[in-house]
Amino acid sequence: MQLTEDVARRVTEAISRPSWKSADPTLFAMLLQKNADQNRKVVRWGIAAAVLSYICYGAFDLFLFPDVADRLILTRLSLGLTFLVLVELVARRGSAITTLHYAAALAIVAGAIGWLLSALGTAHQAALSHFIIFGTVFILGANLFFNFRLWLSAVSSATVTVAFTGATLFVLQADFATRLVLSTYFANCLVLSLYLSWRLSMERYQTFVHALQAQIQEQVAIENGQKLIEIADTDPLTGLKNRRAITREFSELCKEWATDTDEIGVILMDVDYFKRYN
Repeated sequence: MQLTEDVARRVTEAISRPSWKSADPTLFAMLLQKNADQNRKVVRWGIAAAVLSYICYGAFDLFLFPDVADRLILTRLSLGLTFLVLVELVARRGSAITTLHYAAALAIVAGAIGWLLSALGTAHQAALSHFIIFGTVFILGANLFFNFRLWLSAVSSATVTVAFTGATLFVLQADFATRLVLSTYFANCLVLSLYLSWRLSMERYQTFVHALQAQIQEQVAIENGQKLIEIADTDPLTGLKNRRAITREFSELCKEWATDTDEIGVILMDVDYFKRYN
C-alpha cells in the first residue's frame, strides 16, 4: 500500500469531513483491498454456517407445516447446497471480493424468497403467521454478518423485507392486527439493522483512515530523521561524508571484521600535508 502525497491529502480531507458524508472512493477501495483476505474468509465461513442453519431449520418445517414439508425441505437443500457451491467456486477462483459479496447477497435473497414462496401454500396458516418472523434472520444476515457495502446490504435486505411484508399483508391468512404487527416488525428490523450496518461501516472506515494518518506521520518522521542524519554526517562545504560519519562507519566495519577471520588493512593519510597545495 503506497502512502503517496495524494493519499495523504485524501486522508487529511477525510478526517476533516463530517462522518455522515460519503467515504472517499480511493480510500474505501484501499480499505476493501486491505481487508480482502479477511472478508473472503468471513463470507466463506459465514455462508457455510448459514447454509447449515438454513437446512437444519427444516426440522421446524416437518413439525409446523407437514402438508408442504417435503417441498420446503427440498427447497432448503437445493438452494442451500447450490449457493454454497457457488460461493466456494467464486472464492477459489480468486475473484474480487465484490463478486463474492454479490454471490453471498444473492444466496441470502434467494434462500429467503425461495422458502417463503414454498411455505405460503401451506394449510397451516396460523403456524405460518408465527414462524414467518424467520424472515428477519435473512434481513439481519444481509446487514450485519458479511460486511457488505452499505448499498448492497440495503438492496438485499430491502428485497427480503418487501417480499415478507407483501406476503404478510396480502397472502397470509391471518387477522389484520397480526398482519399489521408482523409488517411493522419487518420494517423496524430493516431500519434498525441498516442503521447498525451504516454505523459499523463508518467505524471501520474511520478506524482505517486514522490508521493511515498514523502511518503517514510515522513515514514523515522517519524521512525527517533520515534528513537530519544526512545533514549531521555531511560536510557542508564539500558535500562529502564528515569525520563523524567516517568514524561511525569504521566502527561498524570493525565489528563486522571481528566476527570473521579475514585480515584487514588501514590506510592513514595525513590530510594536513596536502593543505600547503590547497
